[in-house]
Amino acid sequence: MEAMKKVLKAILEKMDVPEMRKDLTHHNLKWLGRNLAIRNRDHYEFPTAIHFIKPLLYMGGDTEPLIVLGEGDKWMLTEEIITPQKAAELLGQETPLKEMNMYIN
Repeated sequence: MEAMKKVLKAILEKMDVPEMRKDLTHHNLKWLGRNLAIRNRDHYEFPTAIHFIKPLLYMGGDTEPLIVLGEGDKWMLTEEIITPQKAAELLGQETPLKEMNMYIN
């Protein structure tokens, strides 16, 4: 992910983008996804920039995903992506969880 951010930052330096939007936070990636074409649609690297913005947005920019784990009356939150077996262990259960949900902030 860091390599993708480095390439995208280099591309954005050559484009007409407000300085504050070059910090690749999740909020700014959403802004870039909506607004980059307004002043840069004809820029030769516009398609490449969009190519990098989409997966970075999906990965959450600079925020980690928030994972909600649980079953029945035992639930927990974590920022780590873990296996159902590890989740069961953390919750003090002997069998792997049947359901795990991930929410990206």
